[in-house]
Amino acid sequence: MLTGQTGAVHGLAFSPDGAVLAVADDAAVRLRDTRTGDVITTLTGPGESARSLAFSPDGAHLAIGDDSGAIRVWSTATRTITANLKGHTNPVAGLAFSPDGRLLASGGEDRSTRLWAISSGEQLATVSHRRNVSAVAFSPDGRRLATAGDVGQVWEIPSGRPIATLTGHDGAVQAIAFSPDGPRITTADKQGTIRVWDAATHKRLETREIDSDGVTDLAFGPNGTYLAASGVNDRTVTLWDVRLGVPVAVLAGHASSVTELVFSPDGSRLATADHGGTVRIWDTAIGKTITRLTGHTGPVTGLAVSPDGTRLATADHKGAVRIWDTATHTTIATVKGRGRRVHAIAFGPTGTRLAIADDDRTVRLWDAATHKTTTHRIGGTRPPQAAAFSPDGKHLATADDDSAIRLWEVPSGRSIATLTGHTGLPRRVAFSPDGKHLASTGDDGTIRIWDTTTRRSVSTLKGQTGMLFAVAFSPDGRLLAAAGDDPTVRLWQVPSGRPVATLTGHTHLVKDIAFSPDGKRLATASDDGTIRIWDTATRKTITALSDLPLLLYAVTFGADGKLLATAGADGARLWNVDLPADPFSAVCDLEGEQMSREDWILYLPEESYRRVCP
Repeated sequence: MLTGQTGAVHGLAFSPDGAVLAVADDAAVRLRDTRTGDVITTLTGPGESARSLAFSPDGAHLAIGDDSGAIRVWSTATRTITANLKGHTNPVAGLAFSPDGRLLASGGEDRSTRLWAISSGEQLATVSHRRNVSAVAFSPDGRRLATAGDVGQVWEIPSGRPIATLTGHDGAVQAIAFSPDGPRITTADKQGTIRVWDAATHKRLETREIDSDGVTDLAFGPNGTYLAASGVNDRTVTLWDVRLGVPVAVLAGHASSVTELVFSPDGSRLATADHGGTVRIWDTAIGKTITRLTGHTGPVTGLAVSPDGTRLATADHKGAVRIWDTATHTTIATVKGRGRRVHAIAFGPTGTRLAIADDDRTVRLWDAATHKTTTHRIGGTRPPQAAAFSPDGKHLATADDDSAIRLWEVPSGRSIATLTGHTGLPRRVAFSPDGKHLASTGDDGTIRIWDTTTRRSVSTLKGQTGMLFAVAFSPDGRLLAAAGDDPTVRLWQVPSGRPVATLTGHTHLVKDIAFSPDGKRLATASDDGTIRIWDTATRKTITALSDLPLLLYAVTFGADGKLLATAGADGARLWNVDLPADPFSAVCDLEGEQMSREDWILYLPEESYRRVCP
């Protein structure tokens, strides 16, 4: 987080090498070191406050357009003005250098676009528009200029002759960009609509709706495939995949609405500024957050990751199941629902089968190779609440409504055993990694551990109050974690049943828990709207993931432990939870300065505050 700005931030621009960020506020334009956040120099000059900024491709010049309509070109080496460009009569809203750095295009709130020769300061062309111009962009070959205003338009360079008008947006076009190789033009409006055009024929190729509530600012990444958008009604920035029309990350942390956005030239960072004058620089790879998986029409109530980590299954309240590619975040298969809720889904150990426990008291087995399902009725008067495959894939355990746990043969669906002992509805079942034990939880507040050979209960664990919704074995089988109505999470030793630890921090019931593949972390999903990730050795919270709905249903790690999937009332999300080798150093680099107490609480909630950054 960069501090020291005076008033609202009106413009941001990265230098071509990404080492410097220019920030324009009410008082001046400051050049900041993007690694440390330190101010390198402050550029001041006569006239009104700066409104728009642009670095030349070689980084030798910085163009600044102000509220009066004047444009000043500064030498970044000498910090002196090399050109004063006068022609606009109202604020300059958009600036762009040509790829060879010889030309500068400017768009203004005087409804004009102007083209300038940098060496002489001569105005080469003027184009009039029906409305104000908000953005300008050169094509990669420098022969065309695209402008955003009431519509998107394309012009010949340097004559300013009109080539095409891109119509179809319901409102004014706010952002425009050429793809790096030039064949496409992408436009976006403040209503949240993206349109992709063929740059040769100027025909519309795609239309995507990204935000029905409206957008305050937009910025395209340098490759034209990503768009950053800040919403009207929140303090976050969403990164969108333009091709797929889906969000890939949500950046949260600003204390007021976001007003300015700009990508670094390589797309690895995004600078954002809010109404209060705070500037943040984000790593767009780790983002600090999330990927939303879109396609379900309501709450996602179940999750399962294939053993090899390449697929994620999600189930919703209407019975639909989607299979996703975890690398591309796209749907690769859909299992049609029956209009009724899916209570649980589970992949078999080879990933070739998926068990789907339905609301109609059946379990469907979906074949990943053929995409066909076989349905087995399991009996009982209410649907199964949970399902789990044995490690060898030969058996399936279900938690039924009549206080029983049932074991089934796979794939025949033949019932082979009924395990009784719970005095309330069973909620969850989990096999130990070696398959010798099965753990179950229920509304009676107990955990029962069963011997899968003798089918007898070997221990009953109790320590939490109320219903238990979740249970999970650690990968080495030595620990068992359980959670429910009591907002604590408890760890038990297996098979002795000796209590090991109680994890506190959540403020509401815990719906689901999951160990990372290496057993070093435990993720817990709570109805307090947070996911907590715990260190299983120290039993402390490593981080808390927020910006979540209050209704969370499931959480699971990917096969490499770097990916975390969550399911909740607003759908399914993928989180990057790959931890750096030195968390303190990573957070210091992210903040760019000494961490404030507020940021310390956000990133390191279990540690006492101290100064750790250089």
